Amino acid sequence: MGYFVGGGVRDLVMGNTPKDVDIATDATPDQIEALFPNTIGVGALFGVMLVIVDNVRYEVATFRSESSYRDGRHPEVVDFASTPDEDARRRDFTLNALYYDPVEMELLDFFGGQRDIEQRIIRAIGVPGERFNEDKLRLMRAVRFAVRFGFEIEAKTKQAICEWAHKINQVSAERLRDELSRILTEGHSEAGFLLLDELGLLQPILPELLAMKGVDQPPEFHPEGDVWTHTMLLLRGMDERRREVREAGIRNQVSGVGGPGPVPEAKRRGGQGSGVRDQTGRIGMTSDTRHPAPDTYPSPVLAWAVLLHDIGKPGTFERAPDRIRFNGHMELGAKMVRTIGRRLRFSNEMIEAVAELVLDHLKFKDVRKMKLSTLKRFVRRLHFAEHLELHRLDCLASHGDLDAYQFTREFAESLEPEQARPPRLLNGHDLIELGYTPGPEFKKILAALEDAQLENQIADREAALDFVAQRFPSRS
Repeated sequence: MGYFVGGGVRDLVMGNTPKDVDIATDATPDQIEALFPNTIGVGALFGVMLVIVDNVRYEVATFRSESSYRDGRHPEVVDFASTPDEDARRRDFTLNALYYDPVEMELLDFFGGQRDIEQRIIRAIGVPGERFNEDKLRLMRAVRFAVRFGFEIEAKTKQAICEWAHKINQVSAERLRDELSRILTEGHSEAGFLLLDELGLLQPILPELLAMKGVDQPPEFHPEGDVWTHTMLLLRGMDERRREVREAGIRNQVSGVGGPGPVPEAKRRGGQGSGVRDQTGRIGMTSDTRHPAPDTYPSPVLAWAVLLHDIGKPGTFERAPDRIRFNGHMELGAKMVRTIGRRLRFSNEMIEAVAELVLDHLKFKDVRKMKLSTLKRFVRRLHFAEHLELHRLDCLASHGDLDAYQFTREFAESLEPEQARPPRLLNGHDLIELGYTPGPEFKKILAALEDAQLENQIADREAALDFVAQRFPSRS
């Protein structure tokens, strides 16, 4: 016998489209392998096989019961079971313990999952403390499901989460990182982090965030309150923007447009040109902040930068004679991002992308005073869309002035690829032929040349040769 089980059945009961289909069966891994020629034993020790049929992958798990857990995540002993009700007892929450028999077209509900879905409740199966003792990751999953669906956590389940919260770091850093990222990007980040705090889960995972509570800010720039309040408002703004993007995407799909906004000119022309202008048709941007794709906003880089952009403020707080100041909080914040990122086992690329956003999130106040070359370099950055959106959210969660945002966005949108990253007019070989000796001066000369191009002072090879001869006379 075989049943659809877990999140896919839960989503069907809730009227949502399942993202995936898991199958539970009384067949053992050996029997599954014998029945289906194309299988992968992704967790054969635990009775989990990946079955591939017509290029579609299905996770098939043998009914099982579990006893003690050796590390707060993995069972020491796995005994295969013969019935779905035995299998259901080991699952986490009632809404995830629904089984559907596709042959009999019958829903099996052993623990009142349907009722809890109707009543909008997250309830642990059996004794809540035992479920969380078995697998500490369930503490985080309870929060994620609660905020994703807008459900309340049942009282005994909630109490057990509070009692076991201090054990959450028994879960691997990678698992915690992934759960936090889902909470941040699924559209309910403010509610998620408020609930993590309420249940005592934030302190052992991200104590740096709690240090923001009670840290006053200058009211002339931050009338909203302390650093914690400001950060939660940014999360709220990001959640609201995600809902707007998704609603726009749904409307356009219904109307046949097929996307969340007008197709940019560069995309209609069918190419990315020199590689500077990306698929959105905007210079240096990885996503279009006006019309981002419904399934990619917010990006993990943006979401983590929103959460951590002011993480350095508690450590730099100063009540100066004129006003409250946080001198150097961007530099300290970037350093703290790297520490947190390593702790949560983020990739180096992800860490540096978020750290850059945190380090430079106040640069927008100077955009009107920047040299043209500096401004062009600023807007052509790989993650500039995230820089721009972080600035927008930061403004809306504080003083509300979007002047610098509008100026920078319009400037970036006005640039052609060759204006932001002009082709090099001279290279190292050219400099050698001109009599320059290879060394550190090469970099200085080439940087000065690019500055002159970005400032629209030179546009061809002849002008570049004259520029170098005048600015850097050869000593040969």
